[in-house]
Amino acid sequence: MPAKSSFFVLQALDLATTLIAFHFGTFEVNPLVGRLTTLLGPTGGVLAAKMVAVLIALRLRKLVWVANLFYLGVVCWNTFILLILQAAGLTKTETPAGAPRDEVDSRADWSSHRGWTRSAG
Repeated sequence: MPAKSSFFVLQALDLATTLIAFHFGTFEVNPLVGRLTTLLGPTGGVLAAKMVAVLIALRLRKLVWVANLFYLGVVCWNTFILLILQAAGLTKTETPAGAPRDEVDSRADWSSHRGWTRSAG
């Protein structure tokens, strides 16, 4: 039972850290979850992915510990990204200075930080 409880806690932490990261303007790197977020929106897509993960884990009870290791890594990665964003004071802007709204890339460009500015706080 502890493995199953841990699994649900890790799912909740993954959901929370992912939605917070979306608030900072990041995007989903998992192509399957990314597609769900395109179809259902950020919250709906991640919730749909969580429901699928829970259904799979409930069917594979003996391998829940493997899923726990995986999601522990995901939550740690999400937390690391959030800490980096906070430390750098980066926030996603609606439109870069002087750029027309229709020319703004809706996804973060990590290589050049296009569309990112330092926050005032």
